[in-house]
Amino acid sequence: MSLLKHFSSDPNAVINDFRMSVSHPQYERITLYVEGQSDIMLFRNIVNEDIIKLIPLEGKKNVIDVMKGLYSDYSDRVYAVCDADFDHIKGEAQTHLAYGVLVTDYHDIEIMMLFSSAFTKIINQKAINNNIDFSRVCIEFKSGATR
Repeated sequence: MSLLKHFSSDPNAVINDFRMSVSHPQYERITLYVEGQSDIMLFRNIVNEDIIKLIPLEGKKNVIDVMKGLYSDYSDRVYAVCDADFDHIKGEAQTHLAYGVLVTDYHDIEIMMLFSSAFTKIINQKAINNNIDFSRVCIEFKSGATR
């Protein structure tokens, strides 16, 4: 297991790192925790990284544990976004919100991407060397059109 993966899977290490970082007088950014690397791809197209520091953790449980440890003291500096999974059905979405964890409207962020303008940006970014008009493909996919 790499050091980064170990760090992001240990909520106590993440909490301690945040507390040390935020104590520095020049630290002014807001921190946004997400479940993993794929979520970073989406949020890089949505947030201003000069203001918001994106941190991927290893899974929803770690995000919630980190927020439980930080939100009461740093509610103006730390936020998180998690996939809904089944939280809306189980009635747990509001509980997570009490710790600053925003739950998506959809089962997972990858589905949310399909309905956002960030989807086209991500596809085009990843496929820059291809000769396919991904914007057209995305529009057809989202609308359910067929060739």
